[in-house]
Amino acid sequence: MSYKTTLIKSTSKATLPSDLQDVIIQACNKALNVDNRSIFSIALSGGSLPSFLSGITEKFSSQKIDPQYEKWHVLLADERAVPDTD
Repeated sequence: MSYKTTLIKSTSKATLPSDLQDVIIQACNKALNVDNRSIFSIALSGGSLPSFLSGITEKFSSQKIDPQYEKWHVLLADERAVPDTD
């Protein structure tokens, strides 16, 4: 199985959270409402990413989209590579 990847490029660090939220909302809406899938899967890493998503619930609401969080599969990712003996 192959997955499509998308590079998100923002005009500034200040606009990155809103831009990222827009991409997630569009992907969620497409998966659950357009493609009628039963789940929406997303992998999140740490760092500053959680703070970027702090306003996403309000953004779903302002766009009149039900996020259907009960259908989300959230995977926590760590991009660091460490030996398996660590």
